[in-house]
Amino acid sequence: AKQAVKGGAAAVTTGFWAARHGVKMAFGLAAVIALLVVLPMVFSSSQKKAVPVAPVKTNGPVKAEVAPPVMAPGESAAKPKVAAAIEAAVEGGLKLILKLTDRRTGKPVSGVKVDFSSWTGSKFNGRKEFSGDDAGICEVTYAPTATKVVLGTERERYADTRIEFTTAGRGQIPGEFVVRLDAAAWIGGLVLDPDDHPVAGARVGWNHSPALQGEERSVTHQFNYIEVVTGADGRWQVNRIGEDLIDRIYGSAYHQDYAESSEYMCHSSEDVRRLRDGAEVFHLGRSLAIGGDVKDAKGRAIEGAEVLVGRVGSPNRRVGKGLSDGTFLVKGCKLGAEVLTATAPGFASSIIAIEVSSNSPPYHMVLTAGKTLRLRVVGPIGEPVPDAKVILDIFAPRPGQELLLPQIKFNGLTGEDGRMVWPHAPEGELKFVIKADHYMSSGFVVVPADEQEHLITLRPTVVVSGMVRDEATGRVIPNFMMLTGAPWPEGKTGKRFQSDDLYFSKGEYEYTFDTARQVMGPSQGYYLRFEADGYETAESRLIGPEEGKVRLDITLKREPVTLVTVFSPQGQPLQGAEVSVIKFQTHLRKGIGQLDTLETLGG
Repeated sequence: AKQAVKGGAAAVTTGFWAARHGVKMAFGLAAVIALLVVLPMVFSSSQKKAVPVAPVKTNGPVKAEVAPPVMAPGESAAKPKVAAAIEAAVEGGLKLILKLTDRRTGKPVSGVKVDFSSWTGSKFNGRKEFSGDDAGICEVTYAPTATKVVLGTERERYADTRIEFTTAGRGQIPGEFVVRLDAAAWIGGLVLDPDDHPVAGARVGWNHSPALQGEERSVTHQFNYIEVVTGADGRWQVNRIGEDLIDRIYGSAYHQDYAESSEYMCHSSEDVRRLRDGAEVFHLGRSLAIGGDVKDAKGRAIEGAEVLVGRVGSPNRRVGKGLSDGTFLVKGCKLGAEVLTATAPGFASSIIAIEVSSNSPPYHMVLTAGKTLRLRVVGPIGEPVPDAKVILDIFAPRPGQELLLPQIKFNGLTGEDGRMVWPHAPEGELKFVIKADHYMSSGFVVVPADEQEHLITLRPTVVVSGMVRDEATGRVIPNFMMLTGAPWPEGKTGKRFQSDDLYFSKGEYEYTFDTARQVMGPSQGYYLRFEADGYETAESRLIGPEEGKVRLDITLKREPVTLVTVFSPQGQPLQGAEVSVIKFQTHLRKGIGQLDTLETLGG
């Protein structure tokens, strides 16, 4: 398949923690110059060329870390089912055959659920779910234009497994791949109410800290959010987490009648022991019910109105429905300051600040027709931009800014003329992000709902490409890493760089800036930073936001080699130690027997 990104880049996120339900996040700006991690390989695998539908060509050879497949007892090297599946044509796409086996026994593992996602360049193509059969075979189909695919396995008693292939940079998408599933580490515990009684039906959710620098492999035990439900005795258990992640997981417990528990995070071997012994206890908080009514501007009851206490995406949010007389009662609300939002078809949403306490009065919500919000999205020469996504920002403002943002999800789409109309928008100024293919996303734009049409102009994307060479010899440097950055906004000096490392292996790169790098101000342009083993770091000139396509070749200067030797307390050379070289003003969190999290404070 033709590569969508020349040279390609495998992006590895090291500074972001994707948390519960994909909503809560903690942002850390990783500032690693080098992090050497001596860890055993988690998996070995086999790959063959991808099988296309004619006239699409095969995907080609695969990564060097791949090992020959292990055959189960009695299994022939050319298994008929696999061979037939690989030879079969797939309408409009390619096929990847996964062979799911038990690492210890080599036998097939049946009933494995496989979650599949793919990208073409930076465009997300969507998710699909597949299942392995009784022979441990899972057939995955994907578009020939895909440049990156990510698969995740789920099966009780086996560690969830994440598999990533990309046509960019370091490898290609194979036609066959053997996944050796490792046994999971069992953990468990109990959920109690504020009076120490077991809680049945509570949800216990788990996630993990991001991969360390140097752990970016195509196959890992990273998992999506895992959630289980307690039984009648309040007990919970999880049997899908890899042994290597146990000291890097975090989680909480939830129940609709209580406030969320405190979050578990591993700080010591004692924390891990409690999990393994089934002795980790989550205590849910006390909660109260909030009541009131929803009416229109003439005082008439609105039946079926949705009432939300809290913010969209919060684990402590609670939802209720208005009855025929407009009254509502929402149980399980967390004590303290919250927001209350009422929504109904044909009306604009309304939001008020409330205090959840034993003295909370009935709240009276009044809905109006609101105002019509009109947008027209165009390009730099006034051309209409169809299919532009208009996304309402509903997240809480910075601390100290008393602004009530409507807690509703709104995703509009422009028509062929670039226009979008929202008939019942809340009155006042609303904040949006606007995105469209081949254009920069707008960043935050504030638009009032006032019946007038407002014009939004998007800039085209900035595409930068070039070669990386040795400054002295002019020879191409095949393997290098690139970071993207931007100037600080007005009032600050210096540069800020993203924590996504982009790896290239063919001596050339291409990168598309499709998001305005905004921090409290408009984009002022972009920087690129290049690093390669044995060379000094180099940074590009400032790339203007209006430059469009840019050719930028880079030369790197060789640097002196620094040899570091690590000794044990007894003075013996210590093999397998982790060594991290970090910048000034960087926090390094030490895990159990490993380096864990790096967070840059500045500079």
